[in-house]
Amino acid sequence: MVITDVIKKAIRMEEDGYNFYKKAEGCTKDKFGKLMYSSLAEFEVQHKKYLEALLKNITPKASELERPLPKDRLKSIFAAAGGDVCERVPPTAGDVEALTLAMGKETESYELYKAAAKSAAEPDVKALFERIAKEENQHYEILEQTRYYLEQYSNWSIWEEGGPIEGG
Repeated sequence: MVITDVIKKAIRMEEDGYNFYKKAEGCTKDKFGKLMYSSLAEFEVQHKKYLEALLKNITPKASELERPLPKDRLKSIFAAAGGDVCERVPPTAGDVEALTLAMGKETESYELYKAAAKSAAEPDVKALFERIAKEENQHYEILEQTRYYLEQYSNWSIWEEGGPIEGG
């Protein structure tokens, strides 16, 4: 595996991911869905910047990789959105389909970055690929939870709590 080929492929995947998330952001009617897609698109932009720097033999400093992970960032975005729950729009089949497609892309990206991390000789490059793989995995989890929420709204609170509600 030639590392420059991996990086170029990863850049294309990040561009595709960005374009997908921006399109999904424009298609969804739900305010919270728009926030989620916008945030995921921003992560794809940052990943692309890291990868383009790697092509120039510039590895990010460890401090650059210490930014909040996707799940933490989305929690703060939704908290900042406040009580606008009344603005929720019922999901469409297209929303669920978009999430499923995005999950497939995130899995593909995750696998690419995990393989790249295993084959990276330089510790800084390995750390970058591992970090991006972790972020891609969290993107998948966010999308999976969102899809589950749309498909199984009545079960959402039970799943989030980790099990059935017990009375006493």
